[in-house]
Amino acid sequence: MSEEIISDLTNFLYKKDLEKYANYMQKNKIEIVKYNDDRYPSKLKDIDNKPIVLYMKGNLDNINNESVAIVGSRNCSLYGKKNANFFSYELAKRKINVVSGLAKGIDAVAHQACINAKGKTIAIIGNGLDNIYPKENLKLAEKILENNGLIISEY
Repeated sequence: MSEEIISDLTNFLYKKDLEKYANYMQKNKIEIVKYNDDRYPSKLKDIDNKPIVLYMKGNLDNINNESVAIVGSRNCSLYGKKNANFFSYELAKRKINVVSGLAKGIDAVAHQACINAKGKTIAIIGNGLDNIYPKENLKLAEKILENNGLIISEY
C-alpha cells in the first residue's frame, strides 16, 4: 500500500466515517461481498479487473444461478419492449435469473416481466444503492427487493 493509503486508513476521522457508513449499511440492509467471499459472483472471479467489493441489497442466494442478461435502449421501440417482455417472462418461468441495469426502457421492461413471472431478477447499477437512478425506477427497485430479487453496485 502507498503511504497515502496507509495514512488514510490510520486516520481517526476516516475510521469515524467508516463506522458511520457501516451503521448506515447495516440499517439499510446493504451487504458488502468481497472478491474472496463464497457469495461473490463466480462469473466475475475470473476476470482480470474484477471489483474488489460489491455492495448488494436483497436476496444473495441466487447470485450464482443460471442467468441471462437482457439490456437495451432507453428509448426503445414497441417491438423492443414486446421482445424484452416475452423473453424475460419466459426465462423467469424456467427459473433463469434475468439480469439488467434498472435503466429506463428495455431494462425496466425486463425486470418487470421477470417479477410478473414470479422469477428472480438482478439489477446491476452504476451508482450507489442509496441513489437509485433514474428516480422513476425507484418503485421498480423496491419491487425487485420485495420479490426476492437483488440489486448490486460497485459503489
